[in-house]
Amino acid sequence: MSGFFSLPIKTQLYLMAFIVALPAAGIIVYSGLDQRRIAMAEALTETNKLADNIAIEQQAQVASAKQLLSALAQLPEIKSGDDVKVQPILADVLKLNPPFLNIFVTDRTGRVRSSAKELSRAQLSAADRRYFLNARSSGQFSSGEYIIGRLLKKPTMSFGYPYQDKKGAFSGVIVVGIDLEFTSSILKRAKLPPGSSYVLIDYQGMIITSGLNPERFIGKKDSPALFARMQAMADSGSYRGVSNTGVMRFVGYRKLRLDNEKIPYLYVRAGIPVDMAVAKANHALLVNLALLTPFMLGALLLVWLIAKYSIIDPVAVLRAASRCLAAGDLQTRVSHLVAGGELGELGRAFDEMAVKLAREISDCKQAEEEIRQLHLGLEERVWERTQLLEAAIKELETFSYSVSHDLRSPLRHINSYLAILVEDFGDSFPAEARNYMARAGSASVKMGKLIDGLLELSGVGRAELTKTWVDLSALACGIAEMLRETEPTRVAKFAIAKELWALGDQNMLRLLLLNLLGNAWKYTSRTPSALLEFGETVCEGGRVFFVRDNGAGFDMTYKEKLFGTFERLHGEEYEGTGIGLATVKRIMERHGGTVWGESELGKSTTFYFGIP
Repeated sequence: MSGFFSLPIKTQLYLMAFIVALPAAGIIVYSGLDQRRIAMAEALTETNKLADNIAIEQQAQVASAKQLLSALAQLPEIKSGDDVKVQPILADVLKLNPPFLNIFVTDRTGRVRSSAKELSRAQLSAADRRYFLNARSSGQFSSGEYIIGRLLKKPTMSFGYPYQDKKGAFSGVIVVGIDLEFTSSILKRAKLPPGSSYVLIDYQGMIITSGLNPERFIGKKDSPALFARMQAMADSGSYRGVSNTGVMRFVGYRKLRLDNEKIPYLYVRAGIPVDMAVAKANHALLVNLALLTPFMLGALLLVWLIAKYSIIDPVAVLRAASRCLAAGDLQTRVSHLVAGGELGELGRAFDEMAVKLAREISDCKQAEEEIRQLHLGLEERVWERTQLLEAAIKELETFSYSVSHDLRSPLRHINSYLAILVEDFGDSFPAEARNYMARAGSASVKMGKLIDGLLELSGVGRAELTKTWVDLSALACGIAEMLRETEPTRVAKFAIAKELWALGDQNMLRLLLLNLLGNAWKYTSRTPSALLEFGETVCEGGRVFFVRDNGAGFDMTYKEKLFGTFERLHGEEYEGTGIGLATVKRIMERHGGTVWGESELGKSTTFYFGIP
C-alpha cells in the first residue's frame, strides 16, 4: 500500500478511477463472453440436430428403397424375365412412391429390360454404373452416385438390388432412382433454424442438394479442402470452419453408408453462421459497454480537474524550465517556484540535475573528441587490413595458378616416359608390372584433369568481369551438341528453353553451363532414357535458371559439401575431380548471384542459379 501512496498524485487518481470502474467492466465483459460461449454451444447442438434430422430422413428413404427392391426381386414376373408383365408393375409401384424418379430392371449384362417410365427407342445400359457393378459383385443392395439420368435427363442418385432367376443364378439388377428435386423440395419445406444451411454430397464430392444457392452449387464439386476434412474425420461430429460461400459457420456432419459398403454413399453437412449465432450475445455486450462508458468518462473528467490544479500547472513551470535548460541556459532553477510534496522534490532534483548537467556536458565533449580520434584510427586500421587481405588473396591465386601451371611440365614427362616404357618394353614386362604402369598412367591423367580444374578455378577469380547480355539458350545448345559428339552412340534427350538471356560475363557463364550440363551428362550415363533440361522458373519472387536431369542424384544429407573444392558425393563409378561445382559457385560469387542444388537419390537432380 505504501508503494501506491508514493506514486504521483495524477497516477493515483487515474488508478483509483480505473479500480472503481474495473469490477463493473469486468462483470460486463465476463457476462458477455459467457453468453457468447453458451450461444456457440447451443449453435453446435442445433447444427448436430439439423444434421441428424436430415441424415435420419435420408436413411429412411434409402431403407424404403431397399425394402421395395427386395420385395420386387421376389416377384415371379421379374425372376422369369417376363418384361411385358413387369413394366405395368413397376409403373404402379412408382406412382405410389413419389420420392422415386424411376424404377427399372436390367439383365445380367446391364441392359435395361423394363422401366416404370417408357423407354426410348435407343438401347439403354447401366453396365458402367456404380450401383450395377457393386450389386453384381457383392450380391447385395448397393449405392450409386450423382448422375443425370440417361432416360429422363434429370438429376438422380440410384440404388441397385440384384435379383436371381428360378435356379438361383444372378440375372440382373433392379434399380430405383431417387428424385433429388423431390428431396430438395421436402428439405425446403422443413422448418429449419434461422440462418441454417445444408448440403448433401455423394461419395465423389458432388453436391446433390444445397439449402443455399442451389442453382450455384448443385451438380458441382464440393470444396476439396472441406470434403477432404470431412472424409478424414469420424462418421459424425461438428466443427467450426469456413463454408463454400466463405462464411464462418458452426458445422455438424454425418456420413451415411450401407452395411456392406466401406465408402459412405452420402455426406450430410449442416451449418449455422457464427455471426448469427453470437449476434444476440454481442448486442447485449455492446449495450452494457455503452451504458458503462458515460460513467467512465465522468470519472476521467473528475480526475482531470483534480490533476490540473494539483499537477498540470506545477508541471508547466517545470516544463518551461526544462526548455530553458535544453536551450542552453544552465543557470535555470525552479525549486523556489515549485514547493511541497512530490513536485517540490522534483523541483529540487531539477536544480541538482542542472548543476550536474553543466559538469557532464564538459565531460561529454571531451569524451566525444577522444571517440572521434579512436574512430579515425579504427578506419585507418580497417583499410590497412583490407588492403593486406586483398593482397594475400591475389598472391594466393597467383601461387595456385603458378603451381598448377608448373606441374604440367613434369606431368608431361611422366606421361611420355610411361608411354615409352609401354611401347618399347611393354611385352617384356610381367603382367603385374604392366598393370602398375597402366594404373600410373590413369593416375597421371586424373592428375592432369585436376590441374586443369585448378587452373580453371583460379582463372575465374583472376579474370576481369565483363558484363553483357548473354544468350544462355544458345550457349546451352552449343554445349549439348559438344556433349553429343563426345558419345555419338549414347541416347539422351536435351530440353532447352528458348530466349533465356542474362546480364553477365559470357565466358564465365559458358563455363558455368558447361560444368552443370557436363555433370548432368555424366550422372545420367547409366540412365536408359536420359533427360537433361535447361530452363527458368520463379523462386521466392525472383527469376532463377535451372539445370535438371533424371540421373543418379545425391543424398541431400551431404548438400553442405556440394560446392566445396575436391568434394565428391559419388565414388569411383563416376569420373570427376571435385572442382567443377566449386568453379560454378565462384562464378556466381563473382556475379553477386546464388546457386544451390536439390536432389532425390536415384531419381533426379536440379541445380538452380540466380543472376541479379
